[in-house]
Amino acid sequence: MVSEIKILKIGYCTQLEKMAVKNGRLKTIEFPATAVLIKHGQRGYILFDTGYGEAFFEAAKKFPYNLYKKVTPVYLKAEETVMAQLKKMNISAKDIKYIILSHFHADHIAGCRDFPNAKFLCSKVEYETIKNKKGFSALKEGFIPELLPQNFSDRTIFFEDQQIKKFPVVNTAFKRAIDLFGDETFYIVKLSGHTKGHYGLFLQDQQRKNYFFVGDACWSKKSFEEGILPHYFAGFIIKDKRSYQENVKKLYTLYRENTHIKIIPSHCKETLESLMEDQSE
Repeated sequence: MVSEIKILKIGYCTQLEKMAVKNGRLKTIEFPATAVLIKHGQRGYILFDTGYGEAFFEAAKKFPYNLYKKVTPVYLKAEETVMAQLKKMNISAKDIKYIILSHFHADHIAGCRDFPNAKFLCSKVEYETIKNKKGFSALKEGFIPELLPQNFSDRTIFFEDQQIKKFPVVNTAFKRAIDLFGDETFYIVKLSGHTKGHYGLFLQDQQRKNYFFVGDACWSKKSFEEGILPHYFAGFIIKDKRSYQENVKKLYTLYRENTHIKIIPSHCKETLESLMEDQSE
């Protein structure tokens, strides 16, 4: 049973709103990076993604990785890092047992090296795509190799090796999900398109509230609420446009037919502020 879910803002980058939704403004806005802290009754504390981290700024000093923050300028206060926020909650790095990675872009993995005892859960397809890449080859994938621990592969459990079941909500466009721990608490859902092995996380808390953390399957709530796709130029950071568009349509259908499910993109400021307001009550 999931007894606690807490959304954490871990810095942000800036880019044109129009990149996220094609009818957006030609105005630079914040795209927050997020991590989700989850407490599982038997497995302890788990993170879904890590957001930015101090390691990002160190790694991004080097060419060609410094181009990353030139294209999308990054801002992170010391008190916003995952470690700083966990410390305020009296949670140490060793208390984090698992880190689930939606994909390997730098804004989702930059805190991984802060947790030397955690096991990583990710897509094998995604990892095989990036594991040997360096320099421009890695940068084209939004990946910075130095952000992963050297023993990453020894600490990894792959989604594809786990049991596949029916998606836990009936009458949706999503039919299958991976039962991550075999106890029907964490469901991993394939949302490829943004990257080859991009996945989201569906779960229910002890109050039976349903959450669907969709990573970068869309960047704004307008996408799934109104079925709006990103601007054409965003296609440069989308590996498979057809799959991406299909998943936006599925999320739109899910939203229309299941309003009780909270759909949470990783970088939507409006969604994040609303959730953090709920958490503070």
